[in-house]
Formats: sequence, C-alpha cells, structure tokens
Amino acid sequence: MNNNPELNQIFEINAGVLYGKDNVRKGTHEPGSTDTGDLSHIMPTIHPWIEAVSGALHSKDYAIENIDAAYIKSAQALAMTIIDLLYGEGEVAEELLHSYKPLLTKKEYFDFLNSFAD
Repeated sequence: MNNNPELNQIFEINAGVLYGKDNVRKGTHEPGSTDTGDLSHIMPTIHPWIEAVSGALHSKDYAIENIDAAYIKSAQALAMTIIDLLYGEGEVAEELLHSYKPLLTKKEYFDFLNSFAD
C-alpha cells in the first residue's frame, strides 16, 4: 500500500478536526493485501486506519468498540476530503493528479498481473 502523501495530508487535517489533532498519526507499514494496495501503484490512494476495534483482523474476536469513530466520523472525514478535493473548480484534485507519479504505468501493472498466468 502506497499512501499518497498529498491526499493523506488532506485526510489527516480533516480527521484531526473530527478526532482531535492529537489523536491522528501516521501509521506504520502493515502486512496484508488489499485491492487498494494494487490501485495505489497506478493512482493516488490512501488507506486510513481508524482505531475503533478490538481483536485481530478477520478473527472471531474482532469487534467494533467505537461505532461513532468506526462508522460516522470515518465517513465524515472521507467526505470532507472529497469536498476539499472538488471544492470550487476542483483545483486541488487537478493539482494532485497533475503532480502524481505512478509507481507503475497501467501497462506495466497489467503485464505484472498477467505474468502470474504464464
């Protein structure tokens, strides 16, 4: 997963408004695999983590402990980020896309995926 720094910064500001600035931090590398991780090689993406659960991911002891943080505030932070990107004429989104340098071209990405079928 390659979180886009510019997009991440916008999200962090919005999350700080909702959760309190002192409760927002940059995460560390987490093992695992997501479709978002794949997409992050060809387009700007983020994968925020919200501390609102207990137990190990995908386990029987996994439970939502803070419904407001998990469902409401996280959706609000994403919506605020979208508003920041598209406000006005969408200049922030345009600049983010213009400055983005993908890790792989779409062709390189699909060639990589197809290499598993060979």
